[in-house]
Amino acid sequence: MKPTRTSLGCAYCLAAALSLGLADSASAAIEFSTADPGEGSTLTLWGIGWIGDTSKSINRMGGEANIDVVRIGSTKEWALDSNNQLVAEARAEVDKQIAKALLVQQGNPNLRYAMVSSGGNGINDWYIQENGKDIRGSRWLELFRATKTYVEGTYGIELAYVEIGNEQDFNNKIGTKSNINSVQQRFQDDPEFADIPVVGPSTLNANNAKAWYDPAKSTTDWGATHLIGGSGQNYVSFVKQVRNNGKEYFGSEVHSLFEMIVAEEYGGIGGTWWNTVSEVRGQFVQATEGDYLFYREKAGSGSAASGYRDPEDPNIIHIFAASSGSGATFEFVSTDRAVSWDGSELKNSHTITIAGGEERYIRVVVPEPSSAVLLGLGTVALIRRRRRDQP
Repeated sequence: MKPTRTSLGCAYCLAAALSLGLADSASAAIEFSTADPGEGSTLTLWGIGWIGDTSKSINRMGGEANIDVVRIGSTKEWALDSNNQLVAEARAEVDKQIAKALLVQQGNPNLRYAMVSSGGNGINDWYIQENGKDIRGSRWLELFRATKTYVEGTYGIELAYVEIGNEQDFNNKIGTKSNINSVQQRFQDDPEFADIPVVGPSTLNANNAKAWYDPAKSTTDWGATHLIGGSGQNYVSFVKQVRNNGKEYFGSEVHSLFEMIVAEEYGGIGGTWWNTVSEVRGQFVQATEGDYLFYREKAGSGSAASGYRDPEDPNIIHIFAASSGSGATFEFVSTDRAVSWDGSELKNSHTITIAGGEERYIRVVVPEPSSAVLLGLGTVALIRRRRRDQP
């Protein structure tokens, strides 16, 4: 069965309250108690793409074990052979991309791969219908099948999810909204892909996500969009729509830490980073091993902040703030005790201002554990509940 997280949790209720006006109030402080045990993170599925420095991404994310998926592209530039298998040129391209996965697999034998494609960038005419506008669904399915057969047979790496049409809203790609829906339906109906989640339609611009998702809602398992373009408010609205539909939200190609901070609040299950993972983003992945403490959304400026308790040391709290829009100011207040913020002297509050496109990490150290912290955390601080329940 394809997994579905149907409960949005109590953090969602907080976000609903914030959206009434508090979320975008520049003067509203983010208050938290160092004794709050928090709740488990929903972000448990992390991936990287075939673009970028894989070794750096591994190190920054805390090792191979924290990478669940490596995303590769299809070989749509080449038609399949007469037996519906990949031709030599296509196999060579898959080999080049899967080399990234092999680096991760050295330290994570449970690694899987994801396959993405789009109707652009040199798509072979063999995959295009006579009208010149739509993808031939039967041949698209066979392309994915041939790649799956080759990767699993050659490397023993299993398929985690598929993206049928990536960034279809950009650059006049082959494949209309109704066409993408019909192609996705083929994957849903095929026994070999029946238990493999269909992700999408992954638009480049978050403002376009709803228009592409709505016609394909019934054939989509995990909703997705990118925030290369579009507003923070429309991104938040789309994530909430997907979750309200009872479907998973997954960041199929993450270009901003803001995307994942928001996704956590509304029950998203993870994301695949585009290009080399930065230090801050890698620290965020590691922090999600701990418990989720708080969230603040300033969607009007495309900004958000959140905090996590360290998975090993209950006296360390990791805070993140990011803006994909115009930037924002956040004030953090420790309500029960003075703490050290990035090595500062002990104080109860700390204010930061981030610019548009900036991503910030703050390491908070609690000077000594309180009895409330020890009682509230119990064995959670000693035995992490790492959830690997995704397929």
